[in-house]
Amino acid sequence: MQETLRQTILYLRDVLKLSFYQIQDRAGISRKRASRIYRGYCRERKKRIFMLDEYRHIILGWFKEHPTLKAQQVHGWLRTRGLKISYPAVVKYTRAFRKKVPRAYHQLTFLPGEEAQVDWCYINHPCLGKLYCFVFILSYSRYLFAHVFPRSSFEFFIEGHLRTFSSMNGIPHSLRFDNLASVVLKRRPEIQYNPRFLEFSRHYAIEIRLCNPGAGNEKA
Repeated sequence: MQETLRQTILYLRDVLKLSFYQIQDRAGISRKRASRIYRGYCRERKKRIFMLDEYRHIILGWFKEHPTLKAQQVHGWLRTRGLKISYPAVVKYTRAFRKKVPRAYHQLTFLPGEEAQVDWCYINHPCLGKLYCFVFILSYSRYLFAHVFPRSSFEFFIEGHLRTFSSMNGIPHSLRFDNLASVVLKRRPEIQYNPRFLEFSRHYAIEIRLCNPGAGNEKA
């Protein structure tokens, strides 16, 4: 039924050259509906084949191998292969391929005494000004030790550890840190630890674990 109506409208419009006002009387439908049916056919009939469709499998292969490819890189690769195409066209064509893939995270689990997380936080005291709070949390039990210092210097950093060890009467197997200068001096081209903290961790047989930059999920 729908196909018969469609063919009738196409005949009345293309062959008899009737207006949509005239078609509505002949076909028994509103002119707007007749117009929508006709325009839909025209879009289908005039569907343009994009020049990159021929290379779709190649571009798709690039994104499978390099999921974080940028449109600028794809455009450059196509140009080096002799394909003359504009950059905006590549941006539009690769938009679906460049959708950000959501990251999946697994739940962190720990053994008792396996790991603790260490960091500084800051306190603005109304009378004493800015203070530095040493924070130590056991990943398994969530045992928390905190102590306020006037500065976040290396000496106070070590004192914070020693106070914690004394308070909980034990030492965890490993400690996890962010990018604290007291622990790591630089990460590239390779990780360079603070030699004084290496000496401290070696003395207490503590493994140093570092979070990746911007990876808050690596802390429990």
